[in-house]
Amino acid sequence: MTWFQSNKEWGCYALPFMDDLTPADEQLLINAIATREGTTKQLAGWYGLTIPELQSFVEENKALLVRVREEAKASEEDTNAVTPSQLSDLWIGKKVERLSRYQVVADKLYEAAKDGTTDATVLRELRFYMVAAANELGQLLHRGSGESGIDSLSVDMQGVDIGDLK
Repeated sequence: MTWFQSNKEWGCYALPFMDDLTPADEQLLINAIATREGTTKQLAGWYGLTIPELQSFVEENKALLVRVREEAKASEEDTNAVTPSQLSDLWIGKKVERLSRYQVVADKLYEAAKDGTTDATVLRELRFYMVAAANELGQLLHRGSGESGIDSLSVDMQGVDIGDLK
């Protein structure tokens, strides 16, 4: 093999020190470099190369490494994307199932509250599930109604006209 003899099968250049590597090993090395499977020292050790040999290999195959890196990134993004059909398989993606699960929990919390529990958490959880169910059914004016947790205070100050303060 000559210094810049093109390897048509893999689309990379074979370097003289790479003669011991098969085309399949070269492709594995390119994939390992592109996906950053290890440090330069580790990769050189795994493939029986010196660090300068590995650096030369990277320089000679820059374009291929960029392409493989982009393909790996695109492939990774594809596997992380959730499709509508995958969502429809989940119980949380089905309104009736969500509501029925809310109802089961809310019923248990309601029974505990009716039996006179002194646990404030039970009442907060009951309120949460009832608000969630009302949101699902569109019975609240907007999302999050009743969830603000802000109490209002009305103060009447004798001798002060609120209109004058504006």
